[in-house]
Amino acid sequence: MKTVVQCVDKRFKYIYNEVENNSKIDAIYSIDYEKKGALKSFLKMAKEYKFNEYKLHLQDDIVIADNLKDYLPKLESYMQNKEIHLLSLFAPNRKLVLEQYNEGKTIAPFPNYLWLQASIFSPMLQQIMSDEADIYNEDTFNGADTFVAYVLKKYKIKSYLHLPSLVQHDTNIKSTLGHANSKNRESKVFDKDYITKLLKNKND
Repeated sequence: MKTVVQCVDKRFKYIYNEVENNSKIDAIYSIDYEKKGALKSFLKMAKEYKFNEYKLHLQDDIVIADNLKDYLPKLESYMQNKEIHLLSLFAPNRKLVLEQYNEGKTIAPFPNYLWLQASIFSPMLQQIMSDEADIYNEDTFNGADTFVAYVLKKYKIKSYLHLPSLVQHDTNIKSTLGHANSKNRESKVFDKDYITKLLKNKND
């Protein structure tokens, strides 16, 4: 699985440390030096970074669960077996998400997809997004996640999410999109130690 990080230059040092040093994940960094904005830089990435393997897309305002690198092969295998084309590792603050979490679900449907903090894309979906990026109407979308939601709806592709959330939206970092970074934009079910506990139980 490839990992690609979408970031702005002033956040590069932070997200590099989070991804490379804390999570031990080797990543490709797409830095928006020209300040194109989240949507245009994502569309550029969709065309430049498409692979014949699964791709983890990360944004630069996140905290990542410990040992994520060791868990990614299991997620990739699960997605292949279940023919899942999009799996969000960020579980937003929604009523349905909380209900699914309280029911003990680990992989759950994620209707009305939004939030691009951390998502795994299949090779097929990467190709579709690359094709759509060439013909998109700039007036149609107000964010990168709305572009992804458009693609999912157009091609009737279902999205899923992981519970608990494996990344947290760090609202202490000022949004480049002009969002009011309230606590409502954080996940209520983030578990930084989830994978560590899984690995410990496996080894006991």
